[in-house]
Amino acid sequence: VVGDRKQSIYTFRGADPESFDAFSRMVVEHGGAEEQLTVSRRSSPELIAAVNSLGEWLFAERYEALAADDEAGAGKALGRPGMTQIQAPDDRRGAARAIEEARVVASVLRSRLRHGGAAGDYAILLASMSYAPVYAAALNGVGVPAVLGAGTGFYEQPEIIDMVSLMAWLASASERLAAAVALRSPLCGLSEAALLRLFVGGREHNIDALRSGRCDPSRAPAQDAGSMARLNAVLPELVAAAQVMDPVELLEYIDRLLDVRATTLALDGGEQRSANLDRLWELAQSFAANGRGGVARFAREQAAKIRVEHKEPLVAIPAAARRAVTILTVHQAKGLQYSVVVLCDLHHGERSARPVLRYGRGHGVVFSPQVRGSAIKSERYHAVELAAREQKDAEQKRLLYVAVTRAEREVLLVGGATGEKRGFARLLQPWLAGVAGHLVAREGTPPALSVVDAVESPVQGAGELADTLMAASEARPAPVGTRFVLSVTGLETHVQCLRRGLFVHALGLSEPGFGERTLRWPTDDEREPPLDPRARGRLAHAVLAALPGLDGGEPEAFVEEQLRLLGHDPRDSRLAEVREDTLVFLRSPLGRRLAAMDAGERRHELPFTIDVKAPPYTAVLHGQIDLLYWDKDIPVIVDYKHAKAEGAGPAAHAIQLDAYALAVERLCGATGDITARLVFLRERGEPLVRVVTPQMRADLIRATGEVVAAMAIRRQMSDPWPGQPRTRCEALRCGFVFRCHGKKSAPAQMDLFSSEAGGVAG
Repeated sequence: VVGDRKQSIYTFRGADPESFDAFSRMVVEHGGAEEQLTVSRRSSPELIAAVNSLGEWLFAERYEALAADDEAGAGKALGRPGMTQIQAPDDRRGAARAIEEARVVASVLRSRLRHGGAAGDYAILLASMSYAPVYAAALNGVGVPAVLGAGTGFYEQPEIIDMVSLMAWLASASERLAAAVALRSPLCGLSEAALLRLFVGGREHNIDALRSGRCDPSRAPAQDAGSMARLNAVLPELVAAAQVMDPVELLEYIDRLLDVRATTLALDGGEQRSANLDRLWELAQSFAANGRGGVARFAREQAAKIRVEHKEPLVAIPAAARRAVTILTVHQAKGLQYSVVVLCDLHHGERSARPVLRYGRGHGVVFSPQVRGSAIKSERYHAVELAAREQKDAEQKRLLYVAVTRAEREVLLVGGATGEKRGFARLLQPWLAGVAGHLVAREGTPPALSVVDAVESPVQGAGELADTLMAASEARPAPVGTRFVLSVTGLETHVQCLRRGLFVHALGLSEPGFGERTLRWPTDDEREPPLDPRARGRLAHAVLAALPGLDGGEPEAFVEEQLRLLGHDPRDSRLAEVREDTLVFLRSPLGRRLAAMDAGERRHELPFTIDVKAPPYTAVLHGQIDLLYWDKDIPVIVDYKHAKAEGAGPAAHAIQLDAYALAVERLCGATGDITARLVFLRERGEPLVRVVTPQMRADLIRATGEVVAAMAIRRQMSDPWPGQPRTRCEALRCGFVFRCHGKKSAPAQMDLFSSEAGGVAG
């Protein structure tokens, strides 16, 4: 049995850490052994030092100190304390304090993200979700995306209400309220003025005419004409589909015709919204598999759950897909991990309850009657009350321990230095007094945001603050000094086409193969199928990254051993290409030369992050070099591609190779030419060579500056991001060509989410 008594936080469900202790003692008494698992492979050494100090304070002699894993911790070392206390106003209570604290958190995270990193690295942990929307609004208001973590509000989410309403109306023309909800939603995007005309219009311009595709777009408000024309074209198809398809098929058809995923991902919290729609698809799949009926019945059942606020949990977003700050409770975070944990609302504490009836182990039920307004308590009642208080205090300590051990690199403690001693603040205040400046750094309240980012905050209440933040969250110019974080592949895509970069790297859309017209959204199981071409490529990279292990041995045995270590059966016929291609390379002249080198003469899988100045902004460029070695004092980069060259020379990958060369210049001080070898593992020829001169690296810096400047300008514009002419799209073999140009040639400048040229977004 495996357990950690320090992390038992579910006593309200009947969990009892004493049960674990009793079981452990029984095992030992019967000749078993208790092993302490104390090596942390999650957290940085500095954070572990602070956690150990706090653990000793909370649990005294019962605390088993953690030790840092040398290999895992080496890459996470901070060089500064692993915890930081950030001052925040403590002189208010309730919503007023949450508003002020949320502004502090938003300012701190905005400042940190300007210096690199991703919003998805951060999690805000709260004792309760009561004020979670306030923190989300504050973050979104300063341009930091935030989503609420898994909770029980699945059927309260607008994207679920919108989709269920659309399905209900498609199945039955009598569902007029559902029609209004769906048409006003981002799925269809009609204005309230357009809705009014549809519901009171004449024969040629009403809700039924739109449903059958006969609505007169000229009767709609000017801003709705494009959306109305689009709905005229697709609604008849969807209505017909709702009569013959099951709910799963209809959801997929709606997705295709209305570009649901692209629209959803473009909204605040798009990842969470998209994950929720995936969950609705799973519910539809279960419904259809059980043969419970068609679309109409499925929509009715889901609508009934919406009305009664059915407690279906929100979907937890996988760590790899996080692109927003996650806001959740400590209980919800149990079992999860984040790079940086921000622990807020430290003063939150439940009000002491004085029930008439109590239950205590060993005491049974005790009774405290009220006589003339005063409670009469027996000794047994006092004993049960004291035991309950001690249990509550013990659980609070365990909750705090769980919170700080969710972090990989750092914990930020916001507020709690002064004020009332309740909640986590009561436990932290005396401990912080003894470790401040040593194990815990201290930061003052951050300065007010600059004028361009400032959001005036009324103190009347959270509702007014949310309205203010929403009004301030319109597109704004990027402030001077903004740092744009770009991967090398992201830079390459943006240089090719700004709009393609937006689709792939900002919205996270899955690019179809060139020539495929349908943008299919993959399921979670399909995102990284174990043997798809990309997965095979990653496997080949992983085998070659272990080249130091060859050490003069037989290449075939080496490849099989690496595949086995990576969790695959080397005899699996689906891995034949990986085995053959890596063996051919290892037996090639370059492969034999690399294998003969001493381990110190080459570097495998070399990650880098470099700043590229693009006044008044900075690009933070990051990537990973497959292999780096020296040939007579000249650095040589090797980049593997598990593909065929198909006639393309090294110029087709110039941006990527030049970026690697720039990184080598910065990291190694190389000043002259740098050689880059491009190895296509599916080919049997010699590697392609590109000699990257200092001028080429300077050209890359200039191109990076142009991309960053364009991104900064586009942030303040509501116009569509510019695309490329159709001939250029086809030359790039861009899978999004149908979105920009449709079936026939069309101007590159078009709406962002229209599937056909000339369309207007909802």
